[in-house]
Amino acid sequence: MIKHGMRQSRLYKVWQGMKKRCLNPNASCYEYYGGQGVTVCDDWMEFLPFANWSYSHGYDEKAEKYQCTLDRINRDLGYSPENCRLVDSKTQARNKSNNRLITIGDKSMIADDWSKISGVKTVTITSRLDAGWSNEDAVFKPVHTTKKYEYNGQILTLKEWAETDIARSNDLSYVTLQNRIKRGWTIQKALTKPKHETMKKRKYVYNNQLYSLTELAKLSGVKMQTLQGRIDRYGWDIIKAVETPVNGKRV
Repeated sequence: MIKHGMRQSRLYKVWQGMKKRCLNPNASCYEYYGGQGVTVCDDWMEFLPFANWSYSHGYDEKAEKYQCTLDRINRDLGYSPENCRLVDSKTQARNKSNNRLITIGDKSMIADDWSKISGVKTVTITSRLDAGWSNEDAVFKPVHTTKKYEYNGQILTLKEWAETDIARSNDLSYVTLQNRIKRGWTIQKALTKPKHETMKKRKYVYNNQLYSLTELAKLSGVKMQTLQGRIDRYGWDIIKAVETPVNGKRV
């Protein structure tokens, strides 16, 4: 039972937040604290010892927001009287893990400063370092390498293919090409299949015979639009598109 009468105080909420991020796996920031081994010392599992330390070290309930925050001196250690201090937000920010010094050659800077030089986002740099990347790769390796596709002896990106005569003649935009590739289409199929090809004019080989989509719909009992979606949107082969049950019913 709490007898200190400080349940509504700002400091009590600070104490609750400290324990939550270290002890509650469901907390939104647990992965950065408890998930990385940050602990709360035994004494501070109770509020009064934590409050006594805070007030004896200058905690001010009336301080402006972010001007009196709890900070760990050594980011590799947990919350305890020996490893904590009360600082303003700027001091705390400079002590965050993403502000560790990164040395490349004879120059050492924090991730934010390297980011301004390389163009790679700070969060990307720190994530790469956490994953074991070398300092140089984490800072300077490009985030995305644009993929290129070969067709008829040309090697181009999708955006470049969208500007070619073959794409324009088939009314194919970059977005259409991108969606087709995501569905597993080959670059040849993505480029040569007209966007507005009439469904009824298409012919498909099924059981060694040529059928239009309309004929296959009548034969299978599957609606023509369903067949088209299975073939174009999901990339199914004609046998699977025709013979797969609809809503659990065999065709």
